[in-house]
Amino acid sequence: MHGTSADRRGPVDPISLQDVDRFRMAKRARLLKARRQLSVQKRSEETKNLITKLETLVALQQSMTIAVYLPNRGEPDLRDWRAKMHAAGTAILLSDVVISPLLGIGEACFRLGNGGGYYNRTLAQFDPLPKVIGVGFSNCLIPTVFPIPWDVPMARVVLSVGSVRDRL
Repeated sequence: MHGTSADRRGPVDPISLQDVDRFRMAKRARLLKARRQLSVQKRSEETKNLITKLETLVALQQSMTIAVYLPNRGEPDLRDWRAKMHAAGTAILLSDVVISPLLGIGEACFRLGNGGGYYNRTLAQFDPLPKVIGVGFSNCLIPTVFPIPWDVPMARVVLSVGSVRDRL
């Protein structure tokens, strides 16, 4: 499950991994609760702000390919942006630029997702990694997610308040 990426950063001792798992489960629960408490109007406003900023960072180009997620569990809904990109000639699939939803994001640009590991396992197969842009609502910035060896950092993070963070 974690082969290629884990080899890049070395082993993790089982006790530390259990501590990180407990921390991440608690943090996910808190962030999911906060995200679910966003009103429909607030979620819509924050998504519009996020899309406005994303459009300044990902220029429309024909023959460009972008991976975009389908919103799940209250994630920012980028379907209108995806349709606009597609109408401009952009292929929407997994390749050059990957747009990844964030439940939480640490200051070092490692994401906290829903806990399935799907993004990390998929991204770990690429060498080199594609440019991964994490997108999320304004409340998802946290000090750390305690990254583990197979976590894949975001190259850039865009939050709905218009802030952008690049990986150092």
